[in-house]
Amino acid sequence: MLRQLASRLLLALRMSFGETVREILAASCGSDLREASATSPLPELSSETVQRTLAANLELAFGIQIVEGDIAHFRTVRDVMQCVRLRAWERRATTEAAHSAPAQPRRDPRPVRPVFVASSRDPRERILRYTPQARLAFAAVPARAK
Repeated sequence: MLRQLASRLLLALRMSFGETVREILAASCGSDLREASATSPLPELSSETVQRTLAANLELAFGIQIVEGDIAHFRTVRDVMQCVRLRAWERRATTEAAHSAPAQPRRDPRPVRPVFVASSRDPRERILRYTPQARLAFAAVPARAK
Protein backbone atom coordinates (compact mmCIF):
# COMPACT_ATOMS: atom_id res chain seq x y z
CA MET A 1 0.00 0.00 0.00
CA LEU A 2 2.83 2.39 0.84
CA ARG A 3 4.53 1.64 -2.45
CA GLN A 4 1.29 2.29 -4.32
CA LEU A 5 0.84 5.58 -2.51
CA ALA A 6 4.42 6.59 -3.25
CA SER A 7 3.94 5.87 -6.96
CA ARG A 8 0.75 7.95 -6.94
CA LEU A 9 2.62 10.78 -5.26
CA LEU A 10 5.40 10.63 -7.84
CA LEU A 11 2.81 10.74 -10.59
CA ALA A 12 1.13 13.64 -8.85
CA LEU A 13 4.34 15.66 -8.87
CA ARG A 14 4.18 15.82 -12.67
CA MET A 15 0.64 17.26 -12.61
CA SER A 16 -0.53 20.80 -12.05
CA PHE A 17 -0.93 22.05 -8.51
CA GLY A 18 -4.70 21.56 -8.39
CA GLU A 19 -4.53 18.11 -9.94
CA THR A 20 -1.81 17.13 -7.49
CA VAL A 21 -3.83 18.22 -4.46
CA ARG A 22 -6.94 16.44 -5.75
CA GLU A 23 -4.97 13.27 -6.40
CA ILE A 24 -3.55 13.35 -2.87
CA LEU A 25 -7.04 13.99 -1.48
CA ALA A 26 -8.37 11.02 -3.45
CA ALA A 27 -5.58 8.76 -2.20
CA SER A 28 -5.93 9.91 1.41
CA CYS A 29 -9.71 10.03 1.71
CA GLY A 30 -10.43 6.84 -0.20
CA SER A 31 -12.94 8.48 -2.54
CA ASP A 32 -12.59 9.82 -6.06
CA LEU A 33 -12.03 13.56 -5.69
CA ARG A 34 -10.00 14.06 -8.85
CA GLU A 35 -12.90 15.79 -10.62
CA ALA A 36 -14.03 17.73 -7.53
CA SER A 37 -14.48 21.48 -7.78
CA ALA A 38 -12.80 23.89 -5.40
CA THR A 39 -15.99 24.29 -3.38
CA SER A 40 -16.63 20.57 -3.02
CA PRO A 41 -17.06 19.60 0.64
CA LEU A 42 -14.83 16.97 2.22
CA PRO A 43 -16.98 14.94 4.63
CA GLU A 44 -14.33 12.20 4.70
CA LEU A 45 -12.09 14.46 6.79
CA SER A 46 -14.23 13.92 9.89
CA SER A 47 -12.03 10.92 10.74
CA GLU A 48 -8.82 11.70 12.62
CA THR A 49 -6.99 8.91 10.81
CA VAL A 50 -7.88 10.37 7.42
CA GLN A 51 -6.79 13.82 8.61
CA ARG A 52 -3.38 12.54 9.70
CA THR A 53 -2.96 10.56 6.47
CA LEU A 54 -3.84 13.61 4.37
CA ALA A 55 -1.45 15.83 6.32
CA ALA A 56 1.39 13.32 5.96
CA ASN A 57 0.78 12.93 2.21
CA LEU A 58 0.69 16.68 1.66
CA GLU A 59 3.87 17.10 3.68
CA LEU A 60 5.62 14.42 1.62
CA ALA A 61 4.44 15.75 -1.73
CA PHE A 62 5.09 19.45 -1.17
CA GLY A 63 7.82 19.45 1.47
CA ILE A 64 5.76 21.52 3.90
CA GLN A 65 4.66 21.16 7.51
CA ILE A 66 0.97 21.19 8.33
CA VAL A 67 0.04 21.89 11.94
CA GLU A 68 -2.97 20.45 13.76
CA GLY A 69 -4.81 23.77 13.63
CA ASP A 70 -4.71 23.77 9.84
CA ILE A 71 -6.29 20.35 9.58
CA ALA A 72 -9.24 21.42 11.70
CA HIS A 73 -10.10 24.10 9.12
CA PHE A 74 -10.19 21.76 6.12
CA ARG A 75 -13.79 21.81 4.88
CA THR A 76 -13.46 22.06 1.10
CA VAL A 77 -10.87 21.34 -1.58
CA ARG A 78 -10.12 25.07 -1.71
CA ASP A 79 -9.26 25.09 2.01
CA VAL A 80 -6.68 22.36 1.44
CA MET A 81 -5.20 24.16 -1.60
CA GLN A 82 -4.95 27.48 0.24
CA CYS A 83 -3.26 25.84 3.21
CA VAL A 84 -0.72 24.11 0.96
CA ARG A 85 0.01 27.35 -0.90
CA LEU A 86 0.42 29.25 2.35
CA ARG A 87 2.76 26.68 3.90
CA ALA A 88 4.80 26.42 0.68
CA TRP A 89 5.12 30.21 0.58
CA GLU A 90 6.21 30.26 4.23
CA ARG A 91 8.82 27.62 3.53
CA ARG A 92 10.19 29.53 0.52
CA ALA A 93 10.21 32.81 2.43
CA THR A 94 12.11 31.38 5.39
CA THR A 95 14.67 29.57 3.24
CA GLU A 96 15.23 32.63 1.05
CA ALA A 97 15.60 34.83 4.10
CA ALA A 98 18.08 32.41 5.64
CA HIS A 99 20.18 32.20 2.46
CA SER A 100 20.02 35.83 1.46
CA ALA A 101 20.64 37.44 4.84
CA PRO A 102 24.08 39.01 4.41
CA ALA A 103 26.08 40.21 7.33
CA GLN A 104 24.99 43.66 8.35
CA PRO A 105 27.48 46.21 7.03
CA ARG A 106 28.88 48.67 9.50
CA ARG A 107 27.03 51.94 9.35
CA ASP A 108 28.82 55.22 9.26
CA PRO A 109 28.11 57.04 12.55
CA ARG A 110 27.87 60.38 10.75
CA PRO A 111 24.34 61.41 9.77
CA VAL A 112 23.50 61.11 6.11
CA ARG A 113 22.77 64.43 4.48
CA PRO A 114 20.12 64.43 1.79
CA VAL A 115 21.18 65.42 -1.70
CA PHE A 116 18.91 67.79 -3.55
CA VAL A 117 19.10 67.97 -7.30
CA ALA A 118 18.09 71.23 -8.91
CA SER A 119 15.86 70.62 -11.89
CA SER A 120 16.54 74.03 -13.41
CA ARG A 121 18.33 77.21 -12.51
CA ASP A 122 15.53 79.61 -13.33
CA PRO A 123 12.50 79.07 -11.06
CA ARG A 124 10.19 80.11 -13.90
CA GLU A 125 11.37 77.13 -15.95
CA ARG A 126 10.16 74.67 -13.35
CA ILE A 127 6.51 75.33 -14.09
CA LEU A 128 5.33 75.18 -17.66
CA ARG A 129 1.85 76.32 -18.45
CA TYR A 130 0.34 75.51 -21.77
CA THR A 131 -2.43 77.69 -23.07
CA PRO A 132 -3.67 77.22 -26.58
CA GLN A 133 -3.48 80.17 -28.89
CA ALA A 134 -6.63 82.26 -28.63
CA ARG A 135 -8.80 82.53 -31.71
CA LEU A 136 -9.57 85.95 -32.92
CA ALA A 137 -13.21 86.92 -32.59
CA PHE A 138 -13.28 89.18 -35.65
CA ALA A 139 -16.15 88.79 -38.07
CA ALA A 140 -14.02 88.87 -41.13
CA VAL A 141 -10.32 89.08 -41.44
CA PRO A 142 -9.24 90.95 -44.55
CA ALA A 143 -7.05 88.89 -46.80
CA ARG A 144 -3.70 90.32 -47.68
CA ALA A 145 -2.99 91.03 -51.24
CA LYS A 146 0.07 89.56 -52.70
